[in-house]
Amino acid sequence: MSQFQPLGDKLVVKPMEADEMSSGGIIIADLENQRTIKAQVLAAGPGTYQFGQFVPTDVQVGDLVIYQHFSALKFEYQNEEYHTVKASEIICKLKKDEK
Repeated sequence: MSQFQPLGDKLVVKPMEADEMSSGGIIIADLENQRTIKAQVLAAGPGTYQFGQFVPTDVQVGDLVIYQHFSALKFEYQNEEYHTVKASEIICKLKKDEK
């Protein structure tokens, strides 16, 4: 069970190590604001209201997601780096066979 309980449509995610070299041996440049991040969802808020209707978060704990680097707020807890990101900032969820 996670020690985090996000509010609204916020997620707490654990970023995964990015590959700095492609499978073909090409070094990948780290363009800080253009980079996407792959992360595992550790905790998800219940959702948010839009136009008077409650919209539940469609990302669940355990999902692997991709988001833009600039979308995340970084924080440290017990010497580990975590990110918070709004569910609406998630670019995609990875399917089970792509993890």
